[in-house]
Amino acid sequence: MVLEQDSIFPTAQTGADEFFISEADASLRPRIVIKSANQTNTGTTTLANDTELFMSVSADSVYEFELTFQADEETGGDEDMHSQFSFPTGATGKQELVAEAGSLATTFICASLDADLRIEINQADGWQRIRGYVKTGNTAGNLQWRWAKADADTYDLVVYAGAWLKVTKK
Repeated sequence: MVLEQDSIFPTAQTGADEFFISEADASLRPRIVIKSANQTNTGTTTLANDTELFMSVSADSVYEFELTFQADEETGGDEDMHSQFSFPTGATGKQELVAEAGSLATTFICASLDADLRIEINQADGWQRIRGYVKTGNTAGNLQWRWAKADADTYDLVVYAGAWLKVTKK
């Protein structure tokens, strides 16, 4: 018996291979979420989830991520902030802070994914970028950015709309 392609794949059409290639490529494309509104931390030093900057991650996978944001003390003064990522149980990874705050020198800090980074914020004249990777275990979940003021005082800390989190499955 001879099987012809049409009898094996009766609905196959020209370009079907491109569909499968496209589907495979789609899982490797970067996913990006952009912060749509300013978010204010009103005086607390307790880390809290950002309301928009998080992304789901699959189990047993490796992801590269990049977070870019601008923040400022509402009064226009200098403020430090804490920054940390939460991730699914069993995940590991590294992060690198690249602080580009106006006239300040560029700062590099490399740390484990769960490290609490202290970031100097200098009057909203620069963007901060955190990039890294996460290798998930057998649990899926979210890669979630958490942040707060570093010092207790009466001023509010704002993370501005336009910040983004990009996650790419490797």
